[in-house]
Amino acid sequence: MRNMRKKGLSPIIATALLISLVVILSTVIFIWARSYFGEQITKFGNPIEDSCAKADFSASYSGGTLTITNNGNVPIYGVKIIETGTFGTTELEEITTSVIFPGKSQSLRAENISDENAANIVVSPILLGNIEGSEETKAFACDVKYGKNLG
Repeated sequence: MRNMRKKGLSPIIATALLISLVVILSTVIFIWARSYFGEQITKFGNPIEDSCAKADFSASYSGGTLTITNNGNVPIYGVKIIETGTFGTTELEEITTSVIFPGKSQSLRAENISDENAANIVVSPILLGNIEGSEETKAFACDVKYGKNLG
């Protein structure tokens, strides 16, 4: 006769381990998917990217002061200053202010713009939108294609 001393996991412990493994894996996948898709920001009930196309403004620079005039009907929360060059674009700074309402102007101090590089500067709007499914607001910097060139 053989000595039958089996050493293994009981079915209850094995089941508990499998369930905890599934819970941990599903949590990791959920967190990964949430960061991959990001949160949807809306403005006027539509994706905020649609409002970027509707943001109509003008920008001028003189002696260290950047003046933004909102000519459209989308409030502008601030601007992103981007330098364009031969090798691509470089974000210089973001300036957020009190909201520039339609028909209003605001002068901003621009630290990273000089008279020499003003011709290569694009000013892109920053809009405030609502995070879908909550009351929270979040700033959204529009793409450079919605910006205005200072030069």
